[in-house]
Amino acid sequence: MEPMAPVENHTPFRVGGILLVCGLAALFAAAHCERSLVGADPWRDLLIAVDAPAAPEGAMPLRARPFPETNLPLETQELLERMRAKPGSEEILKLLGLSPMERLFLVDAEPAFFAPALVSGRLPEAGQPEVLAGDLVRYDTFEMDGTTFRVVGRLAPRIPGTLTACFLPADPVFEGLFSDAELSTRGWMAPDAMARVDAFEGATSPGDGSPRFMLPAGRLPVSITALTLGGLLLVAAGGALLQMRLLRLLAPRAGDLLGPCLAELSRRRALLVAVHVMLYGALFGAMAAGVLLPRATWNAMHFTRSVFSDGALGHIGRAYASGNIPRATLATLHQNYLVGTCLYSALPSLIFPFAGLFKNLLSFGFVGFVMAPLWTGSAAQNTYHSITLTLELEAYVVVSFAVCVLPLRVFRGIQTGEWATQYAAGVRIIASAVALAGIMLTIAAVYEATTLILLN
Repeated sequence: MEPMAPVENHTPFRVGGILLVCGLAALFAAAHCERSLVGADPWRDLLIAVDAPAAPEGAMPLRARPFPETNLPLETQELLERMRAKPGSEEILKLLGLSPMERLFLVDAEPAFFAPALVSGRLPEAGQPEVLAGDLVRYDTFEMDGTTFRVVGRLAPRIPGTLTACFLPADPVFEGLFSDAELSTRGWMAPDAMARVDAFEGATSPGDGSPRFMLPAGRLPVSITALTLGGLLLVAAGGALLQMRLLRLLAPRAGDLLGPCLAELSRRRALLVAVHVMLYGALFGAMAAGVLLPRATWNAMHFTRSVFSDGALGHIGRAYASGNIPRATLATLHQNYLVGTCLYSALPSLIFPFAGLFKNLLSFGFVGFVMAPLWTGSAAQNTYHSITLTLELEAYVVVSFAVCVLPLRVFRGIQTGEWATQYAAGVRIIASAVALAGIMLTIAAVYEATTLILLN
């Protein structure tokens, strides 16, 4: 009688698939709820230009001025002075959001113009120092050049571009506050701009002298944020189960390049689980913190967007803006693989134990904080971007696992007098993990570039 062939355990595949499908279903449900909710807002297509040479037809002219720092607590003002005395502090200040993020807009419109956007309070009285404030404005009263303004009403949180703004109906009484060209800028706002893209194309296209805009995002209700967060958690869990099970199945068939890493993944399952728990704990812990700290999350997101638009990672933003999928793929792969994985994770770990793990803990934490699904559009975007997330993060998990194996092997080698042999074996595992991560990140980069360009 011939021995029975070993039966493959397909439970992880089934469980992973169920979790993945349930997560995507939750994300699609959240996107549907968001679309239904936002679709009923009269100002859902609002666009606000902070600095524009001229107002296009149909737009309301305005003047904009940032809140003076004198409205901040005295301790914060002193901290700003000390930090600005140090070189390179502006980037940190933007990230932390210590300087005022609010702006005052003097809009050439009657108070009744803002009635469709009002969600609480009342409209300002003409000629009075009364304003309407966005959802993230920190002040109920503030001062500008000796005039004390009072917030008398709040705008609906979902309205794009208004979260950190205060709106003052134009009146000759306030003209002097915006007379200094170094403190104020001219712009415009149009409640239907996003719906009439063609009419505003000349005023919104990039180029020299193009306007700067308030970030066109509003804040989602807690229920949609929670549903999106739950969907992301399920997709991440399902994706991790599917990918790790697939890698273990491939281990017996792997060659010399991928074999060392895949064999170690199968051998050290407890360590693999621990690395997953640490990294995903950092990701979703930071995401939950971001939900609880919306102003800090807004500043972090705004900082990240500026880095990808005109900062150190501007080449990636330009690659995606070009609409060229191969160019965007290469830009993404260069940053995620060559820089993030090879240079900042694998190489330092050859000298400093667990360096790559600590780096990825910080990266997962920051990504989770920035990705907190608080803002309009995040639920819809995550219906496809969540797949990118699980593809990329599992590649970083594999590398983090490998950099943990090296010091563990060296420690065992010290006990047995074979530390050099164990070190060499650990290096081979890291090299194998880097090669495997390259394959995984290439798939993720192609998917990310294709979906963001074609669907976003």
